[in-house]
Amino acid sequence: MTSADPVTRANLVLHRIGASRTYGRGASSHEVGLQDLDLCVNAGESLGLLGGRNDGIELLVHLISGSARPESGNVFQSEYPLVVSPRSGFTEEETLAFNLSRMGMARQVNGVALRKVVELVLDEAGMAEASSTRVGDVDPMTLGTVAIYMGIALGASLLVFEDPEEFSAILEDEDVAAKIAAFRLRGGSTVFAGSNPRTLGRLCDRIIWLKEGRVVMAADSSTVIRWHSQVAKAIKDRDHVRARQLERRLQNQFPPDRFELLGAAPKPRRGY
Repeated sequence: MTSADPVTRANLVLHRIGASRTYGRGASSHEVGLQDLDLCVNAGESLGLLGGRNDGIELLVHLISGSARPESGNVFQSEYPLVVSPRSGFTEEETLAFNLSRMGMARQVNGVALRKVVELVLDEAGMAEASSTRVGDVDPMTLGTVAIYMGIALGASLLVFEDPEEFSAILEDEDVAAKIAAFRLRGGSTVFAGSNPRTLGRLCDRIIWLKEGRVVMAADSSTVIRWHSQVAKAIKDRDHVRARQLERRLQNQFPPDRFELLGAAPKPRRGY
């Protein structure tokens, strides 16, 4: 982003991020890193993050959620992000109402206001009569729906889906799709992180493709899908020289976001 670019409101900005994480132990351990990464999620946008754990996607999701801190750079956010994953981090032995209340209290919502939010969310999700049901007895699709509705009700500005394929049935539900569409119209954003470009293409306006911690390209979804298939074909044909040539070409032709922060930025996350 340059001074000549139009000003847009961002729900999340990662600025000059450097971070690393080691997976495994002993001889089998390996380090995954992100290097000098800039990323901006605009209000109302649906962004895809393409890659696997070894490419830094999992680490990037942890940085967005706040469960990991960068070694360099800054994370800015307008409000809190909600990461939606299988079973959504709920405690299986506790009830739906208890888990939703815990989500609310983590966002400083308490008392009567919290009770009303929980009741509304359970009613919208068709679970009004199941508030005392153990989470372990609730199917994952319902849990995902409840988590999305609760996050939106609590004022999340960003919904992050760790594995879009796990949520395909939820996201195709008419009521859920309408809820997310309304959320985006109000300025909320969605981020989908996964390794299947076609799944991301169905859900996202734009995709950032990472490989081994570096951005290969950032472009509209159809463009990324087209080039990703060519690189995948070269790798399948064991033409690794061509695959590397294509990746270097893409890095030059579709460079990642680079921007400077001017004036008021989104709120820095506490502790960063």
